[in-house]
Amino acid sequence: MSLPEILNLLLGGTTITGFIIAWKSRNAQVQITETNAIQELQKAYRDFIADNRAEVEDLKKEVLRLRTELEQHKNQCRNCKAA
Repeated sequence: MSLPEILNLLLGGTTITGFIIAWKSRNAQVQITETNAIQELQKAYRDFIADNRAEVEDLKKEVLRLRTELEQHKNQCRNCKAA
């Protein structure tokens, strides 16, 4: 084999190797990006759930307060005469 043939083989192999390494590197970067996106979505979902639970608890307390107030008004009006 002559020197130009050997260089051609080596350089061609390097190009293919470089292509494979770049392709695998890109795939790894895509996976990292997807993983980061999923983690951000999970965090946002956990925050949403926590906020939602707090709001539901506040609404339950408000409903209980309004029911109590309604019962008080009903009890007061039982003795009222219609005008």
